[in-house]
This record gives sequence, structure tokens and C-alpha cells, in this order.
Amino acid sequence: MLTFEYEAMNSEGRTVRGTIQAENNDDAIEKIREMNLVPTHVTEPGAEGGCASGAAAVVLLALAAGVWALLG
Repeated sequence: MLTFEYEAMNSEGRTVRGTIQAENNDDAIEKIREMNLVPTHVTEPGAEGGCASGAAAVVLLALAAGVWALLG
């Protein structure tokens, strides 16, 4: 298992940060979603980049805000 650092949005639209043990990036994203969070950035420590950066992060944040608005 690898340790990944992540940033995600909670149901209140706040950014949360943490680490999670996972087999790979996709597994980490799945586990973060299972915690009812919307991942916006996932990286393996020491690695550059992540699942979302720059414009992709803006799109994910907009989608997440829309999802939370529908749920709220």
C-alpha cells in the first residue's frame, strides 16, 4: 500500500486535507469518495501533479458545488 495526500471538499463546501492508504491513485480517489468527500487533488508524497490541477481542479470544484447544491 502507498500513502497518498489529498485535498477534498466536504458537504459544507470546505476544503479538507489528509492522507490515505491505497493501492494506487484510483483506489485513493474511491476511498476518499467513500468518506463522502469530493477529491480535488490526490498525490503520492514526493510525486508531482495529482488527479486534478489547474483548470481541471476548477472544473471539479464547480461540479462539486453543483452536487452539494442539489443535495442541500
